[in-house]
Amino acid sequence: MEKFLEKISRRFFWVLPARFAHSVQYRIERHKKLRLDGNGRDFNEKLQYLIVYKFGKKEGSLADKCLVKKYVEGLRIGGLEIPKTLKVYHDANDIKVDELPEKFVLKCNHSSGDVIICDDKRSFNLEKNKKILDRKLREKLARKTLEYHYNYIKPLIMAEEYLDDGTGKNPLDYKFYVFNGKCDRILVCSEREKS
Repeated sequence: MEKFLEKISRRFFWVLPARFAHSVQYRIERHKKLRLDGNGRDFNEKLQYLIVYKFGKKEGSLADKCLVKKYVEGLRIGGLEIPKTLKVYHDANDIKVDELPEKFVLKCNHSSGDVIICDDKRSFNLEKNKKILDRKLREKLARKTLEYHYNYIKPLIMAEEYLDDGTGKNPLDYKFYVFNGKCDRILVCSEREKS
């Protein structure tokens, strides 16, 4: 029932003006008034302000996992290694596992989570994973999250190189949150294989 109510509320919020939709959603989820005057009191208020007033096509290209690689490569940061994109697919049915290395990763360029890790091609269930990827390709993340810049991303499936740090676990995932040109927060994600 909770998932159904969330789905209905997302559809309802989507048709509302962004400022009003985010204010109502924030009140429901955080039990306090959202300040959208550009002087946010905390990380969440600053982020909501950016989503409502600032994020657009440029931010869509930065959220696109394919396009952002090209952007970062263009910065020419010495010593920075970016996972190699092996193949890009428009449709899950185009995936041919025999064209990929023994270990690889599949994910959609426009979504969050649902990274499919293949650490042994012989036991990889392609049909099961095609269904997951097809569902993700159809997902409208902008509507689901009220992050409108996702509307600018053309959904694709990426096959990427498998990163192995030698621990036998998924490598650490670092996320840097930058405001006004300065890193304000660092989030380190670990043990994602458990979720």
